[in-house]
Amino acid sequence: MRIESGEFRETAGTLPESGIDIEPDGPSDRIENVRLSGVRTQRNRGGGLTLAPAGLGAAEGRSISVTVEDFTSHDDGGNRTGGGIRLALPGPPFQLAHKVSGEVRVMRARIVNPSAWGVAVSRWVANAPRAVFEDVIVQNPNAAGSGAADFGWSAGENAIAANEGFVVALLAADAGAGAQRVEFTRCRVEDRSRSLGERHGFFVHSSNPESKTDVVFEP
Repeated sequence: MRIESGEFRETAGTLPESGIDIEPDGPSDRIENVRLSGVRTQRNRGGGLTLAPAGLGAAEGRSISVTVEDFTSHDDGGNRTGGGIRLALPGPPFQLAHKVSGEVRVMRARIVNPSAWGVAVSRWVANAPRAVFEDVIVQNPNAAGSGAADFGWSAGENAIAANEGFVVALLAADAGAGAQRVEFTRCRVEDRSRSLGERHGFFVHSSNPESKTDVVFEP
């Protein structure tokens, strides 16, 4: 499937309220050779793009291949807990019963004025597919200063995450099991809102430090 250009805007009502939601219901579904090119999302209540592949992990031998290129998100996350792009698995506690192979690749994306964080990779366990981000720019995370986050962390840690450009949440139980399963290359945060809320740009969180080696940053 290929989607070229087009704008997905002002989605609200049924969760996750994203402009685009790629969410297979079960292992009989297929999410292969999907390409979004030149797509724009704007003012969606839950965020711009959500990808949640948990359903594929209910059986062996499933894979996913999704490419997103030249994507733009403007003012997404009207519920104040969303942003431009979210790769998500449910939980905690949660484990994929079987490995989902393949790759999700995001290239040349721009996230402008998200209500909270810009890009989130949430509970990306060892059996999740590889996730690669190249040339992704987040501008003005938590642009209005009223954003929030709920990653199952403490109130203080969630408050930090709400202000970040990129957030990666890993599970301690999977420490070291999926080396280099999340990669960032030439990604950056630009805060032009003159807000002091943005603190780190990239926030990688896990209660087990070893799992942080599964995330790779390249200039």
